[in-house]
Amino acid sequence: MTMNVGFENLSIRSKTGLYPEEKLLGNHFDVSLKVAFPITEKIITDMNETIDYAHLVTITREIFSTDEDLLETVAQKIIQKISNVWPNINGIDLSIRKLKPLTLPMVGSTVVELRTGCFETRTSLTEVSMQETNSQSIAITQSKIAN
Repeated sequence: MTMNVGFENLSIRSKTGLYPEEKLLGNHFDVSLKVAFPITEKIITDMNETIDYAHLVTITREIFSTDEDLLETVAQKIIQKISNVWPNINGIDLSIRKLKPLTLPMVGSTVVELRTGCFETRTSLTEVSMQETNSQSIAITQSKIAN
């Protein structure tokens, strides 16, 4: 069995960004994170048997405080730190959104997502719909060719 622990929509203000105006003014970020870890059928009754989501928030804030140039760097450092603290996890699903990026005022947000372990094969609903549509189109085309 696997259990997921994490948080959604953590609001962070940071000077993470490549451009001088981002370093000066900072950006607003929205972070969501899930960590999967193995469990047994035994009921969890002790914090040492789970992942402390408050610690996950602390790690995320700590990494953002370094004001890296790239969100990709921040994402990888968060993943590395979590993996070092909890080496037996099954995977991490991390999404970082830069809200209303200063250098792209016409864009609502930019996003970096990083998935490891059991989350790597996760398919979004949009991807599933596109795969189903493509499969149906292929089947219709093959039927027309056969006739």
